Amino acid sequence: MPSPWPPSPLLADPQEGEPSESSLPAVGSRSWRVRGIALSYLVLFFGLAITVLISASFVKSIREKEHLRLQHQAAEIANHLRGRLSRHVASLLGGAALFAVDSRVTMSEFRNFTQRLMRFGGLAGMQGLGFARRVDAEELRSYEYSVRKEMPGFQVWPQGPREEHYAVEFLEPRNWRND
Repeated sequence: MPSPWPPSPLLADPQEGEPSESSLPAVGSRSWRVRGIALSYLVLFFGLAITVLISASFVKSIREKEHLRLQHQAAEIANHLRGRLSRHVASLLGGAALFAVDSRVTMSEFRNFTQRLMRFGGLAGMQGLGFARRVDAEELRSYEYSVRKEMPGFQVWPQGPREEHYAVEFLEPRNWRND
């Protein structure tokens, strides 16, 4: 079977001389066109395959970077929330300590306490800080009377018979939300 490729002049026997034009396939012959088209499709296929692989690599890299960025943001938010909650807990513990020292804290003492907390950022993110006193039913009238000395018009609500009441005695800062 004869070789489909044209003979190479480098491999030709010098004794034979130059190959004749009749021994070379015609440039426009069908076999050369088929080979050229096949080679074009092969180059196209490999080019597309390489493009898909590189694109997939970029997509994976972008997703990994985005995942790391989101993890970092989540950690920052969690740390911020932990810090804020720690300040809130410290404010509440400070309020508990204030009432542990003196069970009859006055309104001005509580206001001074909360103003100092606000000055140092202890109430940041809180609507307010308050104190609710537990009052037994038999002590309710005398309790309301004693509180009205500092806050005229003070009244425990909802009214009605109960064994015990929880009255919000102090709530600071005084603003439209806390009135």
